[in-house]
This record gives sequence, structure tokens and C-alpha cells, in this order.
Amino acid sequence: MRTCSRIGCPTFAVATAAMRYDERSILLLDLVADPDPGLVDLCPDHAARLTPPIGWTIADLRVAAAVPA
Repeated sequence: MRTCSRIGCPTFAVATAAMRYDERSILLLDLVADPDPGLVDLCPDHAARLTPPIGWTIADLRVAAAVPA
């Protein structure tokens, strides 16, 4: 299990954020299997509070997020 990429956060990561600079968007994905230095792993709290830069969008493509609780 990997931990959240946010400094000081010891919580296990459940999502991966990928920045698409050419499209000015952030893709929020289920945690990818292999760590990648170009991606950001996030815990549930940081994934829920992710805020894009002004003019950017977030596309939440997580399968787990689409399942109603």
C-alpha cells in the first residue's frame, strides 16, 4: 500500500491524479497499480478536496467514486 503524496499525510492512497497540461485538466483516477513520479497519489480526504488551478477542470474518472454508498 502506498501513502498519500501530500507532505505529512500518513494516510493510504486510494486515488491517482494526472495533470494534462495541454488540456488544462486534472484526471482523478483509481489508484494506479505501479507508482509513477509523474502522477500524484492521494488519500480519500485529499482527493475529495482537490482544487484545480483557475481555468482548469477536474474529471473524476474513478470507478469507486461512482458507486453509491
